[in-house]
Amino acid sequence: MFVAKSGLIESASTRQYESATLPAKQLGVTLPDAPFSEKQQRQSRYDGGMEDDNVTLRPLVPVVPAEALAHVAQNRRKRDFEHQLRGNDYKELPLTGCQLCNAPHYMLPQSFGQEFLVGDEGEVHDSDDTQLAGLPWRFNEASGELKDFVAGISGGIAQASDFHADAVVFEQCFARDVRFLHCHCHDHDCSGTCVKNMKKKTKDELSKMIKVNRAPPCRFEFYHVVILELLGQG
Repeated sequence: MFVAKSGLIESASTRQYESATLPAKQLGVTLPDAPFSEKQQRQSRYDGGMEDDNVTLRPLVPVVPAEALAHVAQNRRKRDFEHQLRGNDYKELPLTGCQLCNAPHYMLPQSFGQEFLVGDEGEVHDSDDTQLAGLPWRFNEASGELKDFVAGISGGIAQASDFHADAVVFEQCFARDVRFLHCHCHDHDCSGTCVKNMKKKTKDELSKMIKVNRAPPCRFEFYHVVILELLGQG
């Protein structure tokens, strides 16, 4: 059993997810489709149009609007509700609530048993109202052994149903977190230093950039295979 479990963990650690919503599907969590811009649709040609052979129909991936970072989206909703100017999202707005953090709320031990709301775009909380005052576990002072877990704000002893409920909340938060981070970290506008922006570079600069030990023109290696029907072929 131990050997099989070790083999499974070793195999899983080498896997890479290419779908933002696959973890959610595996956990039984339903989420909206990942953002997909008009530019991505046009460049990938997943537009439902006809290929050059006028026979092969391209698949259609509908356009899905982009999603702002949680702290930005929350500030925009608040400002719009108060009929105030939004201000600069990067210069005037603190990063509190941003998904790009090392310890989101749902991963903190103080969140055990707390059913805080999480939007489809990721965590949107701006306060610690749903956090426990301390750690959720208690130890025996004499022996130092784990005694029990605290069941929410009431302070009672957590039962099996409490652990199950906490696992369900964690699954939902994790699925939404993975979806947003996958999309946000993949969808970005390349700056002037990106290897793809080669138009303004000299020949010497280009030759250095395309060397084997340098970054490839596209680091994601996404391909779109098109099968065409040739006229006159059986």
